[in-house]
Amino acid sequence: MQITEDFLELVQIDTVANDTKRFRFKRPDNFDFIAGQFLSLQFKEAAWRAYSIASTPQEKYLEFVVKIIPGGLGSTILNAAKVGDTFPFNGPFGNFLLSK
Repeated sequence: MQITEDFLELVQIDTVANDTKRFRFKRPDNFDFIAGQFLSLQFKEAAWRAYSIASTPQEKYLEFVVKIIPGGLGSTILNAAKVGDTFPFNGPFGNFLLSK
């Protein structure tokens, strides 16, 4: 599996609980992952945060469900984000996968 360095474009934000939001991003062309993997999103020059991919590999978008932590770097920036914002990312990473 090849690690990608690219940008994700935010296309939808939904509140799923008092302090939890779902962020849906446009899936980059030719981006593949396996259920159970995660991506790292960049929020500042040297600040990366890891988020588990909540969407399935068959869907045309990448989705993350994020608990908004007061003072948390990544969740604070995501909470203020608007549709159309872009974020650099690396991944996919991780081997916590369901074995067949």
